[in-house]
Amino acid sequence: MLEQIKELPSKAINIIRGGDAHFDARSALKQIEQSLLKEWKAGLVLITGAPCLDPKQNDYLHAAIENLTECHTAVRILYKAACPVNPQHAANIIATQITNTKRFIESIGAGDDAAMNVAMKTLNMLFAAEQEIKNTFSLNGRRETTAVDVVATTTSRPVMTLSSSMMFQLWQALFPAERMMVGAGYRHGNNVTVNALFDVTGVAGTGGVKADPDLLGRALIAMSQSGSHFALWIHSHPGSGPEATRPSGIDIRQHADWLKNYSDDLVSAIMVKDAYFRFWGTAVESGKISISIDGDGVSGVSVQNHVYRLGV
Repeated sequence: MLEQIKELPSKAINIIRGGDAHFDARSALKQIEQSLLKEWKAGLVLITGAPCLDPKQNDYLHAAIENLTECHTAVRILYKAACPVNPQHAANIIATQITNTKRFIESIGAGDDAAMNVAMKTLNMLFAAEQEIKNTFSLNGRRETTAVDVVATTTSRPVMTLSSSMMFQLWQALFPAERMMVGAGYRHGNNVTVNALFDVTGVAGTGGVKADPDLLGRALIAMSQSGSHFALWIHSHPGSGPEATRPSGIDIRQHADWLKNYSDDLVSAIMVKDAYFRFWGTAVESGKISISIDGDGVSGVSVQNHVYRLGV
């Protein structure tokens, strides 16, 4: 964090610091960080001390605790920051977590009382923290956020925007597993928009999939002629649940090969039949590029690990 701040111009540093060391939200974040941590520990005791025998309810409870983990991690990073934290930035981060939690609550509906209880406690603690920061630092209004916004904190960090309708399209096209598609991206300043997909599935089976050289070649020519670039590589995995979206050793080697020959800010993704999907790869995991999904129907399962799920 300190190294990133050193690289910013002095004007940007003043914005982050609020121009005044006392204009710092860290002290206001202390109570919410401790409250979220306490609730997180209670959630772990709940799932280990009285395991649920219903697999679906168990999944809901796991997801509620994962959401709580994400919220606590986001607040802890701010609270433990080495430099003063701008109150508006802190309020924006909490607002994003509130939106994510609300979407999660909508997704489970009446699915499970224990999961709903964890999620509602998380939501109320976040809301209280947001109001305290607003009141303490006299902030007005609130930045609108989507459920799966993962936006950069500096203007130098690119953001790839995908529509939720495109993610539903991919879910319909990638099964039965395994299948492969690539996406064309257009750069507009620090924004990358993916608005064209190409099916490049070649030799495929439940053990893996390779790109068809002819189909891939046609896709790359189309990208070149249209002024776009190879921005997204996504394929399907057999299995279900968020763990099935983890890249295999073959996937990691393939991603490395793509980086050698194409864009070094390539985003890779894996999707499974029950609509979980994960973004991964060097650019995503290093924080070089952020992902933002525009539209409804997608909820963050583990935003910190770039895992989401379609509401199907």
